[in-house]
Amino acid sequence: MSYPVRAFRTLCVLALVLVFASPAVAQQVVQQAVPMPAPQAILSPEATVALDAALTGDMARDLDLLGRPFLFPSMQGGGTLMMMGFRMSESGLMFGADTAVMVEDQAEAAAGTMLPETAGVEIFGSVHQDGVEVRRIGTTAKIPKATGSTEHTATFSFGDTVPAGSYEIVWGVRDVVSGKTAMRSDTLEVPDFMTGGLRTSSVLIVEGNPMQAPGMFQPNSVYHGVRILTASFMDNLTHEFSKSTPSIMLVFLVSGAQFDAAKQAPSLELNYRILDSEGEQIWRAPPQPHNRAPVGQQIPLSQISVLEPGNEYTFEIVAKDLIADAETVTTVPFRITE
Repeated sequence: MSYPVRAFRTLCVLALVLVFASPAVAQQVVQQAVPMPAPQAILSPEATVALDAALTGDMARDLDLLGRPFLFPSMQGGGTLMMMGFRMSESGLMFGADTAVMVEDQAEAAAGTMLPETAGVEIFGSVHQDGVEVRRIGTTAKIPKATGSTEHTATFSFGDTVPAGSYEIVWGVRDVVSGKTAMRSDTLEVPDFMTGGLRTSSVLIVEGNPMQAPGMFQPNSVYHGVRILTASFMDNLTHEFSKSTPSIMLVFLVSGAQFDAAKQAPSLELNYRILDSEGEQIWRAPPQPHNRAPVGQQIPLSQISVLEPGNEYTFEIVAKDLIADAETVTTVPFRITE
């Protein structure tokens, strides 16, 4: 069965255009930015102890820590952009009033009103390849108390650009006041988006509008949402959504497509289906023509009546390169709740 797919709101389109410019435009943006030295990893003695213990298998779990890695083609010097999205349980954090909040889109406290509450958090870790540390992570951030959830904070992210290969990331967060710490380990296979033909990046499942992320991307920095170049997107990391959620947006990039010489653009066709736990199609969208690497596809979730709370489903995305007569298939599991 098929359902109509709504057009994007103007704000979403403009934000996606800014963040997902063509490679030539993106390179121009990078060249025009003032180069800044990359921040160095700084770990407190307590974080160093927790990391050393985690590298031997002793994982601290004082906080509930959610994490999900995302991989995208990098437009800053090649390689692959590896972003780690994370959320923490608010019940384990020590919040207090602070005038200097980290996120740029939170309005300044008005005179005479209650100041926003934030928690000071240290984010730290180690990236290993073939048993050898190739990156160290160490920074701090002020995390504002979430307004829409009493269980976890909003989504934040950190990352770095790495060559293709297999990696293990041992990382964690620490409340700088209480000392409560949570560690986790993630293994991932990082592809080379510059070779290997047609492929898609990781797929974000986004609620709400993209947010501007000013300045150049830097390692050892924490961003509100999952940052890609000059915008951030609010992926909840669990990929669980209420049946009443009006819509979500699938955000990803298509790489390796051939360009039409005259139009200087690819010629793509994107097909979207939802499969049930048995792999049977229960929903599909009409084929979507597309001529740019970035994709932002809105899905009218609450209109898809066949989705049942408590069930697991899968988004299937088939990207076709009409010039090269090639295609690639990407699947993204998700779950519907009450």
